[in-house]
Amino acid sequence: MKVGTRVRATRQIVEDDQAPDPKAAPCMPGWVHAKEGDEGQVSFVEPLGNVSAYPDEENQNTLAVTVVFDQTKTATLVLEGEVVELD
Repeated sequence: MKVGTRVRATRQIVEDDQAPDPKAAPCMPGWVHAKEGDEGQVSFVEPLGNVSAYPDEENQNTLAVTVVFDQTKTATLVLEGEVVELD
C-alpha cells in the first residue's frame, strides 16, 4: 500500500478503539472515523515499529497506514485488515 491508494474500511474504525460515542468531537475517544464500507485515501505510510504508539519490535515489518476517510474528512492510523485496497 502506498500514499494515494484508495481504500475501503472492512469494519467500523473508532478513535482509541473505544465504543462509538455520538457526542465525541473529531479525533476524541469514541469518534467514528469510518463505518464499514466507507472509502478513503492513504495519506501516509511507515513501518509500524517506527510509530511511537506501537513501538514493539514484532511489528517492524508491518506497515502503519494513515487514511483520510471521505465521509468524516478525518485521518487515522489503521492497522492491517482494517482497510482493503480498491480495484
